[in-house]
Amino acid sequence: MDMSLLGIIVALVVLIIICYRKFNPVVGTLICVAILAIFSGLSVLDTITDTYFTGFSDFLKNNFLLFATGTVFASLMEGSGCKNDLF
Repeated sequence: MDMSLLGIIVALVVLIIICYRKFNPVVGTLICVAILAIFSGLSVLDTITDTYFTGFSDFLKNNFLLFATGTVFASLMEGSGCKNDLF
């Protein structure tokens, strides 16, 4: 078995455990990226700063309007009292 494949399996197991214990998912993904970089033989710092943060910022930039709309809608629901009727 290739070490990169083993790293993927270990990172997935660690991510499942982190999510199950209600740990912060952003910190959990950073831990998993570090695990993948170590098993793949890459520099952890370069992998996190170049690959991970570039992809993460592109994802936020491409989906910002969706997140902003959801936040405004949730604020309207809370302010109007609809939240209490639904839950």
